[in-house]
Amino acid sequence: MEATSSRNINQGFHFKGAVQKTFRSVLVVGIERSGTSMVAGVLSQLGVFMGDSCSDITYEDERLGALMKTRQKWRDVIEEYCQYPVWGFKRPSCNFLILKRLRYFPSPLVIFIARDVVSVSTRCAQVYNRPFDQELNRVLVAQSKLTKKLASCRSPVLYLSYEKVISKPDDFVTSLCNYLGIRPTQAQLDKTYHFIQPEPQSYLTVCEPHLKYVGYVDSADVNSVSGWVCTRKYGEQKPELQLLVNGLSMKFNIEMIERSDIKQQGIHPTGECGFRITPESAIKKSDHLELIVRDNGQPLAFSSGFYFNEDS
Repeated sequence: MEATSSRNINQGFHFKGAVQKTFRSVLVVGIERSGTSMVAGVLSQLGVFMGDSCSDITYEDERLGALMKTRQKWRDVIEEYCQYPVWGFKRPSCNFLILKRLRYFPSPLVIFIARDVVSVSTRCAQVYNRPFDQELNRVLVAQSKLTKKLASCRSPVLYLSYEKVISKPDDFVTSLCNYLGIRPTQAQLDKTYHFIQPEPQSYLTVCEPHLKYVGYVDSADVNSVSGWVCTRKYGEQKPELQLLVNGLSMKFNIEMIERSDIKQQGIHPTGECGFRITPESAIKKSDHLELIVRDNGQPLAFSSGFYFNEDS
């Protein structure tokens, strides 16, 4: 029997672009619940600086993430982080802002992680109390939009399969270290291999049942954005929304709508949690929109780069 050619072995990752001698910044992108926290966590375990306000569960730098969505001094933070030989950043709600502002990151490597869409859709359906079929459709569209953006990316991109990383962590870690030119200690490697596991309980505890708010963007066109949002505990102050267009805050008018469907599902006792937002300034189909809760920056489900209705 002939030996299998190395070119026919599916390792679950693909590198696009020119391999540089030194990558100074590593930018992790991917749709929510696709494995971005796992990749960012691996980078952290290997000694890559992931931000001075980085969570040790989601590995998101809250400081840079918040500034990226404003006109404030996000470039100053990037310059500050350049003191590190290599550093990383991950925040799914900033995917399109990261790709738009790539030229400001030093010698960037973009890492895109993708996961089985059925798994992602199932998880989203469980967390946000939505029909699986609807989640599957939205996941497919959201992933397609992101991959189209990556196709035109001029910086090197490393495409990863979540399932392959989980099943063959040695191959992934070795390749990642080679691409970044880093030499972790054996203790760091041992810690990294132990870290790579599907859906650790610490992540599920923080990222799912204990979200302060639940909500959803149902539809959007160039004139309005509709959906629902409420606190997990009824009686708390109603959440205040913030609309970001291409990463920048835009003023809007809001109409509150009673949602009997949300009441029937037992998510809200009265159903008085629906909304229809009308932006004060014109928006275009090419604009990147995001809807977040103002007090903590939590994005509504599928509000990160949500797509317009086909007939809009």
